[in-house]
Amino acid sequence: MADGQEKVESWYWWIITNICGMPLYFVKGLVFTSVYYFVLMVLAIGGLIEWRRRAYLNRSND
Repeated sequence: MADGQEKVESWYWWIITNICGMPLYFVKGLVFTSVYYFVLMVLAIGGLIEWRRRAYLNRSND
């Protein structure tokens, strides 16, 4: 597997981790931590989108 692909997969793992963490912390009464995980998820999604956009642009330039 290419090094770039492994890095893209890590974005998916961060997103999954944040999706799982939000309800767990919310149920435990840690609402602010749950909101924090939501913010982290939004950032991870944004990072994934930007990473894929840059990878597409790099492939287009090659």
